[in-house]
Amino acid sequence: MYLDKYGRGQETRGLDWFLKQLADKNIMIFYDNLTTGSKRKVGGSAVSSKIAQLLDAKIDDGRPTTGRLMGLKGSAAYNITDPNLSAEYCYDKSGNDIGKAIYNNANDTKYGCDLIYVMEDVK
Repeated sequence: MYLDKYGRGQETRGLDWFLKQLADKNIMIFYDNLTTGSKRKVGGSAVSSKIAQLLDAKIDDGRPTTGRLMGLKGSAAYNITDPNLSAEYCYDKSGNDIGKAIYNNANDTKYGCDLIYVMEDVK
């Protein structure tokens, strides 16, 4: 529901791609939610892209948009419409090209990733 509510119209960040991939899945999202009072501040992510890549490689396949652990461009990339500028955040692709993305090597959480964990189906 979070991606569906906040992801619409975020084509540069590739959220439409994520919505299609995760439509019937149960997920957990770990994100940086900086707030002051009732206003949300845009400016970071849960972890740096370097840490996201290391976690993803340890837990899963090491790719930001495949497997059970996925990287998602953080809130600092919310309003960016230039694909070249967007490629500086979390991983190197934007829009519908994110299926072949690789993590960036940044240590700064401004350019980092929020994380999506795809939970196993209930049996």
